[in-house]
Amino acid sequence: MRSFRLDPYLWVHLAGLAVVPLWLDLCLLGLSTGSPVFPIGIEIGFLSLVGALPILLMQLQKPFCIYSLLFLAVRPDRMNEDQRRTLRFFRDPLAKFLAGLAPLPLIWAVWRLYALAPLATDLSPFPNHGIGLVVAAIAFLLANLFVQVPLGVLRVLLVPERAFS
Repeated sequence: MRSFRLDPYLWVHLAGLAVVPLWLDLCLLGLSTGSPVFPIGIEIGFLSLVGALPILLMQLQKPFCIYSLLFLAVRPDRMNEDQRRTLRFFRDPLAKFLAGLAPLPLIWAVWRLYALAPLATDLSPFPNHGIGLVVAAIAFLLANLFVQVPLGVLRVLLVPERAFS
């Protein structure tokens, strides 16, 4: 019997963690554009609402299907038994608990990025703070996506073989 841990879809999604620093860098560039229009707390709240909440709700209600990679999607009727079992672990209470905790360190990271934003003002390619804030929100949304999905995958990879079977 082949181990479920050898499934390449799991490893491709786990590797998504590698791009999180790039999304946070883009978020920093967006935050460093111009002078803040609103108080820092309101802008962080906006970023949290737009960047973290949609991904969190997705993971709590209908988790991302790791077998739906662009051009490499596996149709549900073509999934083998191990792939179906794998998807079951994305819906268990521990996965939902982890999904609820995952945005917290990212929100803290954005708070820290806000403090560093003045250092990057000369690097920002965006014309004004409004556009920079929208870019930061989109980058933060993608950072959340690329943390939430690999976190769910990591939870599956840590399941003992006996519990998986």
